[in-house]
Amino acid sequence: MSKYWDISKTISHNCLFNFILGIRGCGKTYGLLSKLTRNYLNRGYRYLYVRRSEEELKTLTTQKSGRIFNHVQTEFEGHLLWAEANMLHIDKEICGYAQALSTARKMKSDALDNVRDIIFDEFLIDTTTSQQRYLPDEVTAFLELYESVARPGARDYDVRCWFLGNAIASTNPYFDYFDLDLPYNTDIKKKGEFLVQMVAPPELIEAKKKTRFYKAIGDSAYAAYATENKFLRDNQRFIGKKGKDSEYQFTIIYYDSLIGIWKDYRNGRYYVSDNVDKQCRIVYAATTETHEPNTLLLKGFKNSFHLKNLKQAYDLGCVFYESQKLYSEFRDIMRMCL
Repeated sequence: MSKYWDISKTISHNCLFNFILGIRGCGKTYGLLSKLTRNYLNRGYRYLYVRRSEEELKTLTTQKSGRIFNHVQTEFEGHLLWAEANMLHIDKEICGYAQALSTARKMKSDALDNVRDIIFDEFLIDTTTSQQRYLPDEVTAFLELYESVARPGARDYDVRCWFLGNAIASTNPYFDYFDLDLPYNTDIKKKGEFLVQMVAPPELIEAKKKTRFYKAIGDSAYAAYATENKFLRDNQRFIGKKGKDSEYQFTIIYYDSLIGIWKDYRNGRYYVSDNVDKQCRIVYAATTETHEPNTLLLKGFKNSFHLKNLKQAYDLGCVFYESQKLYSEFRDIMRMCL
């Protein structure tokens, strides 16, 4: 049994979209770069490496002597792997390309010849601690990138996608858009052309737990995340259903979603819900992208009666959520606007 991700097992399922969620150090990026570079040597198949922003690519593939192949190089004795100007090379040949999703609409698809795989590295982000955000309508942006590369109808082959991430949060735009769930009592769950895999090799877990670092942090949430693939930002403590006596307060528009804010006066708690009263006239837009007529931009009215009370309840730990998805979305709203 290996300490690292067995990519051959995943490939055997022959899915078009593969979401790989693994503990740190299990060889997700390393394994794919190695496998796909060998595909180029053996078959001439190229690949596309994607990150969310141009800033993320700077030291990896944009600048001279990009470090994307620093670790993989040892697998290719007698060859030189190098990256520059978002071109991935083996010796004097181009084996792949790199592209930021944020600027993908500017990409010239005819320049990406014979691409058979797309790697989207670090597709999950921690919105609670990072200034980075998912792009507006990000999944659509990725699908447009896919179509630019694959150009269905113009080629006679499919392009596989590999979404690589750590177990940050089980709610994310991709799982919401495609209605995907995590595997239960197994490591792989398939839904049509979609595969979700949790990668936590037992040998690697045991090796990590024996180190001084993981012995020191013991049973912390970070240790569970980094060694056992437990989602770092999932929090069951504040997940709960509103009571039948809860009263509707107002609506928040968050991108394309409507979020209902309810209050249960008996226990002094607010509840964030998908259950929305569309007759309510008090509506706030959390983002300028969704600022519609007859709504108040949330940031400009944060001192209003309703929002001040909600913010106070949030600070006191008296706001509850009817799903992990709402928990994640509302924390993002609070960071952006309140």
